Amino acid sequence: MNSTHQKQHSGDRLLNVIEKNLELPQAEVARLLEITPQRLSNWIKRGIPSGEIRKVADILHIQRDFLELESGPIFSKGYDELQLGWQKGLSIIAEKKAEYNYTKQDDQLLKELIEKCGRLTEKQRQALVQMANSMIDPES
Repeated sequence: MNSTHQKQHSGDRLLNVIEKNLELPQAEVARLLEITPQRLSNWIKRGIPSGEIRKVADILHIQRDFLELESGPIFSKGYDELQLGWQKGLSIIAEKKAEYNYTKQDDQLLKELIEKCGRLTEKQRQALVQMANSMIDPES
């Protein structure tokens, strides 16, 4: 039996996360990372350059150790809670769309806000949530 099992590199692990967890088109991931789709394709084929690992990990909320060494959990602490929070928020917004007369422009602004919030640090996200809560319910 001729088995040629190659060791995975950071690009292989990134591709697996994109396909199995993020479920986003590669062009969208490239846009989030502020790189061209061709550069992302190169990283997937050859591995993420060591100087870019931190950026990829921070933006996509992936553990650096997972990308570099395939050790530990895939996602940063709090990722699941962040995803559940977004899902809950989006479901509330969907329920309230008719009540608040949301437009397509509002939908686009909301999408942009969600994308930008995904790039925040945990501390920045907490501050943003606290600020939003105080705007919605000044008593909190």
